Amino acid sequence: MQELLFFVASSFWAGAAHAATPGHGKTIAAAYIVGARGKPIDAVILGIFVTLSHTSGIVLVGVLASFGSAWLRPPRVEAYLAVSVGILVIALGLWMLWTQRDLLVLAMGGPETGDRSRESGRGPARGSHAHTHTHTHEHDHDHGSELSEMQLRVRALETILTEKGYVDPAALDRLLRQKAPFAYTEPADARFQPTGSTVRILPAVAGLEVIPRKAAAAVLEAGSAGAGDRSAALPTVTSQPELTTREAKALGVKEVMSTFTTTFNAGDAPRVHNIGLIAAAVHGSLVRPGQVFSMNAATGQRTAAKGYRTAHVIQNGEIVDGLGGGVCQAGTTMFNAAFFAGLPVVQRRNHSLHISHYPMGRDATLDWPGTDLKFRNDSPYGIYITSRATPSALTFTFWSTSRGYKVTASTSEARNFRAPPTRYKDDPTLAKGEEVVDEAGSRGFDVTVSRTVTKGGEVVRRDSFVSNYSPWVRVVRRGTGPEKPAEPGATARA
Repeated sequence: MQELLFFVASSFWAGAAHAATPGHGKTIAAAYIVGARGKPIDAVILGIFVTLSHTSGIVLVGVLASFGSAWLRPPRVEAYLAVSVGILVIALGLWMLWTQRDLLVLAMGGPETGDRSRESGRGPARGSHAHTHTHTHEHDHDHGSELSEMQLRVRALETILTEKGYVDPAALDRLLRQKAPFAYTEPADARFQPTGSTVRILPAVAGLEVIPRKAAAAVLEAGSAGAGDRSAALPTVTSQPELTTREAKALGVKEVMSTFTTTFNAGDAPRVHNIGLIAAAVHGSLVRPGQVFSMNAATGQRTAAKGYRTAHVIQNGEIVDGLGGGVCQAGTTMFNAAFFAGLPVVQRRNHSLHISHYPMGRDATLDWPGTDLKFRNDSPYGIYITSRATPSALTFTFWSTSRGYKVTASTSEARNFRAPPTRYKDDPTLAKGEEVVDEAGSRGFDVTVSRTVTKGGEVVRRDSFVSNYSPWVRVVRRGTGPEKPAEPGATARA
């Protein structure tokens, strides 16, 4: 009996020594423990089981060899043992594949189950504040619904593994973007919503994004857990919008600062269409304190790809068809809104021709890219611009905090008149020597608009805007056809 115990103890220590050496998958098992952030007790338990398996294996082989040698010759015993061990290994392998069949389906691109999609949508209790990111921003959002707090329940099988058994962060990130898009959201700026004569601020929303490496470690740790609910709280990071709710409130956008309306012919459909496009492009512009607003920058180049149509434009002193006709209506309307807001105008150019339905000396033309309208926000408050376009009118409104400015304007008499040039067009339908005036033309002239901005009776700003209008070209059709024959009976008088 003592001899038997000696041999069993010897086999145990021999098995333990063999288990401590590399090979037989023990290195991979040890690496798995490290990757899964296992505890020292996990390594001890693994070592005990490896030792027992090796020891029991040695004992079992010895027992089988002892019994088998009574009926079989030694070479036959070795062969039968090899076959038995092979069958055992194959059976264990098939059993392991069956237990991990969900992982195989996922790796081969198979469908996910309904339970997974439901489970991945769970979140934390309202009011929790266990952020995985560092707080460096001032909060202006409700933490009860903050997406960065969300505890995303994701099964460990819903991952893509590397050949070494690790979770690939990039692959996991791609999978989560497909299966859990709510964990990836873009930040949304705070918005201004004018209502009546006041402005309501719609809160900003922080963006959310999963941290791939930390998420991979969390999923791997959940996957290495025992039976039961294997879930992971995905680490996320928040991204702040460009305009937070706190910043929006500090801008003081709360009331009408200035508004101006111009009218036009509703029958010119292409021009009406273009005015609507440029009005929509400007709507919602925010000019922060100290910033310069540019119409060209706000609208971009007016192209056919953006939907602009051919309409009437001014070219070389005449009205012709050109792409984007009508955008100068927006330039004139915007200039007057800035003019009566008392804001400094940085760049403005009048139309080459005087157009009667525009305020005398207070028009503004646009042409990409050089001819622009610019004004500077010299107030300590933000300016939020809204537009409203109808088939016959365009209105721009500036929302901010009123500074109590009073703006008065005066327009000088027209001066420095210039006669219109004449352009002849040959017309073969008219007899030679006959002329028909198609466009009478008009004289060019200069005019100056002076502006005075006061506050509480004190002058804040005085400036003037000089407009140089070219003459409208006189267009005459000149006959080039045959001369008319003399009337019968007509005689020359001496």
